[in-house]
Amino acid sequence: MRRIVSKLFLVLLVLALLRLTSQIHFAEADSRTIVVPDDFQKIQEAINNAADGDLIFVKSGVYAERLTVNITISLLGESSGKVIVESGKGEDTILLQADNVSVSGFSIRNMDRSTSSFGMRLSNSSFCTISNNIVSDTFAAVMIEGGSSNLVEHNYLENNRYGIFTRRYLHLCPSNSNVLVNNTIVNSTWNALELDWGEGNTVRNNNVFDNTAYALEIPIYAPSYNNVIFHNNFVGNAKAWGVTCQAYGPSPNRWDKDGDGNYWSDYTGIDVFGGPFQNTTGSDGIGDSPHISQEDTTDHYPLMGLYRAFEVGGEEVAVICNSSLASLDFASNGSRASVVAFVSQEEGSEGFCRFSLPIALINGTYETRLDNQTVNYPTVTALVWPNATRECLLVKYGEGEHSISIRGTTQVSEFPSLLMLAIFLVMACGFSLLFRRKRV
Repeated sequence: MRRIVSKLFLVLLVLALLRLTSQIHFAEADSRTIVVPDDFQKIQEAINNAADGDLIFVKSGVYAERLTVNITISLLGESSGKVIVESGKGEDTILLQADNVSVSGFSIRNMDRSTSSFGMRLSNSSFCTISNNIVSDTFAAVMIEGGSSNLVEHNYLENNRYGIFTRRYLHLCPSNSNVLVNNTIVNSTWNALELDWGEGNTVRNNNVFDNTAYALEIPIYAPSYNNVIFHNNFVGNAKAWGVTCQAYGPSPNRWDKDGDGNYWSDYTGIDVFGGPFQNTTGSDGIGDSPHISQEDTTDHYPLMGLYRAFEVGGEEVAVICNSSLASLDFASNGSRASVVAFVSQEEGSEGFCRFSLPIALINGTYETRLDNQTVNYPTVTALVWPNATRECLLVKYGEGEHSISIRGTTQVSEFPSLLMLAIFLVMACGFSLLFRRKRV
């Protein structure tokens, strides 16, 4: 019997380890790191001598060249403020013609806003990552042309005609399921974002400030469907027509998700009620009436303050706040986790912060402190949240500077669950064998 049990444990152990290793991606043994200018003077030379899976690391400097990437590699700049790539007028600075390419840590300048000048153009490329770059003075900072499932995140795009633009490739292949997140787009001479000929794209957590035309346009002449736009900050856009219409994108596109929309600097509604239908007494950081940018362009849950968020262990901690937010931090001592914010509210007005907390990070009995004093209802209100993986707390305060801290019980796991299962099975097998030997 013991022999059968031991064999069963061994079988389970093998299955668990196989399952665990199937989720771990090991670097290929023949992948290389190529350093520019140590190994090659020019970035394009390094690309031409690279193979699929290689990393090209580019040191600080100014590189006057146009890059074409047609293999699956990673381009990593030493620092986005110190690695500068400049191309000639009327050219793409970086052209991607392969899948699974990543580009991060570059400053891209073109000095030409003609229709053929792009900072980065993804030409029928999919599953690429464009992150932590600075792009200025181009026709479009990032052009996705027929690519799908690309991630564009944490980029700073300034003084371009367009910030991010999606369209078809050769009038045939649409741009679908791309994610545009956590980008800052400012001072575009036309639209900050434009989605043409695509479906299922996600636009969230972007700061879109002071652009001449739309913050985001989905043109009726180049229809794009079922895109989801939420948690963006749209501030001072549409300057060409007086900031009265910051966006356009008819249904079936959605301008909100799970009871949250976007922040609109031109929204004039009030927040007296809450709940999924905004008919429950008590404010919740969501406007009581929709924001209608144009006919058929409706955000049903406009935010009453700017949306800020940061990631901890793959989870997003977020706050909607109508005050100046000096800092927002997360801390954990292993048994207790807390979120701490420092705010400043204008004289003669009431401020609020609505915290959205992932229960995987901070959970249990919450303790909220305002200016180092424990506070409860009505200063703090627990809101009904449609997502069972998060808790939502609204904290109110008066004018002046304030500190806010929310403490709970952390639930951050330091090991993957499958790894823990494997460790448990190893220990179980060890105890089983030890027990058998003692009995013998």
